[in-house]
Amino acid sequence: MALVAFYDDKTIGSRQVLAGWRLLYGENLSVVLPDTYTTDLFLSKILTPDEARMWAAIRQDSGDPKAFVDKVLVYYHKHRIDPMSKTIIFSDGLDTRSAIDLARYCQGKIKCLFGIGTSFTNNVGLKPLKIVIKIVQLMGSDGAWIPAVKESDDPAKSTGLASLKAAARA
Repeated sequence: MALVAFYDDKTIGSRQVLAGWRLLYGENLSVVLPDTYTTDLFLSKILTPDEARMWAAIRQDSGDPKAFVDKVLVYYHKHRIDPMSKTIIFSDGLDTRSAIDLARYCQGKIKCLFGIGTSFTNNVGLKPLKIVIKIVQLMGSDGAWIPAVKESDDPAKSTGLASLKAAARA
């Protein structure tokens, strides 16, 4: 989000983030998170087929997980990428039952993994807190504040000024 705000261009900023991530972590953490500006925008305007071939996994962190699987499969098939050579990592509000359901949905289509943090660590019957820290602005090199935006697959997880969120969707 910060690089996109800095470059004032979601495509350039997003690609800079992807390149920086791969440079820093290499193949070991080759997992892309597509929903900074929605999965639809990411798959249609940001992720190139060559980049998709390089990334080992794609992470689903908001929205309908089965719809996400379907979108990713369409993208991979369209670009002749074998989905069984890739992995989807689910990490949005999972519990054991939803993970089993998603594993069955993915079976034979694409590999899948699960990040089940809240439900495993908060197992005392209390309602879990949903706390996520997201950047809302950053200071540019000239000292001026630059607003940031996140337009998620789940509208409740979107942040930023309404005008910027509308521009991010465009």
